[in-house]
Amino acid sequence: MSLKTFFPEQFEAIRRFLEAPDQVVRRVVIDPEMEEMFLKAMGRMQEEEGFFHIFLLHQGPCTDANAYFEALTSVAEEAFEDARAELAGVAGRIDMLRRTADRVAAPRHFHQIAEAMAEGMPDECGCLTFILAPQTAPDPAIYARTMRFLAETTVSEWLRFIMLDLRQAPVLNGLEDLPGVSSQQFYLGPDEIERRVAEDLRADRLEPKERRQYLAMLAGFHFTRGEHEDAARLHRQAMKEAGADADPGERATTLYNFGNTCAAAKRFPEAVKAYSEAAELCIAHKNAGLAPFVYINLGSTLHKAGDFPQAYASLKVARDMFRAQGHLPGEAHVCDTLAELYHADGDDKNAVKSWAYAHRLFGRVSARHFADLRQTGQDGIEMKLKRIGMEPKRALAQAEREARHG
Repeated sequence: MSLKTFFPEQFEAIRRFLEAPDQVVRRVVIDPEMEEMFLKAMGRMQEEEGFFHIFLLHQGPCTDANAYFEALTSVAEEAFEDARAELAGVAGRIDMLRRTADRVAAPRHFHQIAEAMAEGMPDECGCLTFILAPQTAPDPAIYARTMRFLAETTVSEWLRFIMLDLRQAPVLNGLEDLPGVSSQQFYLGPDEIERRVAEDLRADRLEPKERRQYLAMLAGFHFTRGEHEDAARLHRQAMKEAGADADPGERATTLYNFGNTCAAAKRFPEAVKAYSEAAELCIAHKNAGLAPFVYINLGSTLHKAGDFPQAYASLKVARDMFRAQGHLPGEAHVCDTLAELYHADGDDKNAVKSWAYAHRLFGRVSARHFADLRQTGQDGIEMKLKRIGMEPKRALAQAEREARHG
C-alpha cells in the first residue's frame, strides 16, 4: 500500500464518521508530533467545496471538568454569535439557556447549548463537530470522564465530537465500547512507513521532486540503523536525479544530509566537501535556517579530521549567525559543541569556560515556549561537568568569576 494513500484514507474515515447517522464520537489515536498536521488537515477539509459540516476546535487544558466545560461553552457561544442570523430559529432557546446557566451544572449547560445549535443549523449544513485536543490533561481520569460524559449524553444525530488520544499514553481506552463511538489510528510505525516508501519508489509512481524526497526518507531509515553505505548511495542518487538546476534549498539540504552520513561513516574528506558545498549554497541563497547547522557539523568534522583551527573558525561562523538571529539556544549549542571539542583534545580548562558560557546563554532564554529547552540545556551541561569529575555549581561559579575578571 502506498504512503500517499495513508492521509486520504484517514480523512475518508472521518467523512464516513460524519455521515453515519448512528455515530456520535470519533476517538483519534495520535502521536503528539502528528497533532498539528491532523488539525491543519481538518481545517483544509472544512474549506473544501461541497463539505457542509462545521468544525469547532478547542485546545484548552483539561485540568478540571467544570472549567473545561465552561471553556467549551465559550467556544460554542462565540460560534453562535457569529452565526446568530443563520441560527435565528433556535436563538430564543439558546438565549434562555444562557440566562439560566447558573441553575445547571457546567457539563449539562454546554451540552444543552451545543445540541440546540446542532439541531438549529440550516438544512444545507451537516454536523456541528467539536474537535477536542487539550494541550494538557494532567489528570487522565478527568479527561476520560469528560469525554465519556459527552459520548453517553449526546442524542442529536447532528452533534459530533472528535477526541484526540495520545497513542503512547492513551486515556480513552474502552470508550468505543459505548454505542455511537468509533476509533481510528492516525499513526504509521517507522517500519510501515519505510515499507510504503520503498514500495512507492519501486512502483515509479512519484513526481520527480516527490521521488527525491522519498529517497531522502529511505536514506534516513538506513542512517538510523547505521547502514551508512546504503544511506550514502540513496543521497547520491537523489543528488544525481536533482541535477544542478534543482532548487538551491533542496540541494543544500541533500548535501547536508549526505555530509552527516559520510561523517558518521568516518569518511571525513567527503563529509567536509559536502558540508562546504551546502554552506556555499546557503550563503548564496540566504538560507539562514540551515546555514548555522551546516557550519556546526562542518566544524565538528574538521576537528575529527585533525584541523582544530578550521573547526574553530567554522563554529565561530555558526555562533555569529545564531547571534545575528537572536537565537540564544542555537548560540548555546555552538558553545556546547566547542566545549566538547576542547574536552576531546584534553583541554578541560577551555572546555569548562565554553560550557559555562553555554550555561549562561541557556539561562537567558526567557520565552515561555522554550522553558523546557532552557532547563534541559542547563541540566545537560551540568551532567557533562559531572562526567569530567567536576562539581557543576562550583565549576560554573569559578568560570563566571574568571570571565568577570578577564
